[in-house]
Amino acid sequence: MLSLLLALAVGPAHAADLSLDDALAAARDDNPQLQAAGLVLDQQRASLRGALATSDPTLTLASDRGYTETVGFLAGTPLTATTESQSSTVAVAGQGARGTRWSLYSGLSLEDTTTASLLAGPEGEVQQTNWSTEVGGQLEQDLLAPWKRSPQLEARLDALVAVERAQLEAYRTEQDVLAEVAGAWWDAWLARERVALAEQGVAEAQRLVERTTALVAQGSALAVDASRAELALLDARQALLSAQSTAAALEDVLLLQLGRSPTEVVTLSRGVATDAGVQVPTLDTVLAGSPTLALAQRDLEAARRRERDAQRDRLPELTASVGGALVTLEETAPDALASLSAGDRYPRWSAGLSLSVPLGGRSAKATADRRGAEVRQAELQVQQQQAALEADYAAAVDRLRTAEAAGELAMARLTVAGETESAEAVRVDAGTRHLDDLLDARDDRRTAEVGLLEARVDVARAGLSLARLAGAVDGVR
Repeated sequence: MLSLLLALAVGPAHAADLSLDDALAAARDDNPQLQAAGLVLDQQRASLRGALATSDPTLTLASDRGYTETVGFLAGTPLTATTESQSSTVAVAGQGARGTRWSLYSGLSLEDTTTASLLAGPEGEVQQTNWSTEVGGQLEQDLLAPWKRSPQLEARLDALVAVERAQLEAYRTEQDVLAEVAGAWWDAWLARERVALAEQGVAEAQRLVERTTALVAQGSALAVDASRAELALLDARQALLSAQSTAAALEDVLLLQLGRSPTEVVTLSRGVATDAGVQVPTLDTVLAGSPTLALAQRDLEAARRRERDAQRDRLPELTASVGGALVTLEETAPDALASLSAGDRYPRWSAGLSLSVPLGGRSAKATADRRGAEVRQAELQVQQQQAALEADYAAAVDRLRTAEAAGELAMARLTVAGETESAEAVRVDAGTRHLDDLLDARDDRRTAEVGLLEARVDVARAGLSLARLAGAVDGVR
């Protein structure tokens, strides 16, 4: 389709600094809106990596030191006990997306206890030093996890949806920007074509002045005819200035959309006339390729998934836990460590089951109701987007057909206007018609030339609108 856009102009081809393809490529690289959409996508991808990182294990190093002093009785004898303790622990723990919590740990601890009998004196003081090591692990799992999602898994799915939405948003933004850039390029190109026609009009008006002046000198024309020719030249120069100002302003608009400086000087390319028609996509193609409808459908899928998760979250929690460890107890730290492999170790294990049932369940019910309302809202959004697409598609097809008919009419008008101008020139030369008739015919011919350019650009714009609806602006050449 864009090959048609590049080949609609009439006139000789010349070297170009900025073609339509060049403008689209520059927009992909430097357009501020596309850059902003890319940054949003990068942010969502970073959030997804953060959500996935919740399963990364955590290493914990802990060390503590303590002192306790107690007073009591043993067989009716009063005594005091002081204990100095210290311990160091290394643990690795994590939590899976399905709610599985696990930990592996190892620790070394010291208890130095001094017990003294108040009646026995110094001889009643007893000191005991115990070094102990422990290596073990723990595991917890919600047994109902297969029927519901853990908060970690929901966060991951939501982060993934956010990335997919950002990708669709970026694609939709790209389609919108490329369509706007193409429209701005055609505005600037058409303005430059009007400048070229205005320059041609000035040249023709200048030649008319010269010819009329010669006819007046020969007595074949009146002096008022020379004045009219001079006035026509002034009008042509004024039209040229106006066309140049408009073209410069539209080129500035195009350059800003490309992320360039308005002070940059560009030359827009021309194409050649072509009879190729615009390929009209089917409605099914438009519905399948529309990024706007894809966004609404993605939101609906996410809303339905959240509704199912909310319904499952009303289930109770049935958590099973198991743990096991090996423990040693010795008088020195090396002996305590060596006992782990020497056999002087003591096993310790535990297992448990817990059931947690929210009474009333009003919070879960409220969440489920809210998710249900979000699903209905998303369904309405899909229906509205699809209806709007169907209406826009019908309008774009009608606009294309109208533009094609207008192009055929403009071509016929240009042919008639050119023949009329040639005939009037012959009559003026023969002295059978006034100069005013030739000037009017020339104005009609210039208007027809501009009308043909506008009609062909309108055809291109209509085709571009259809490609934009189908999300295929960047895929057509």
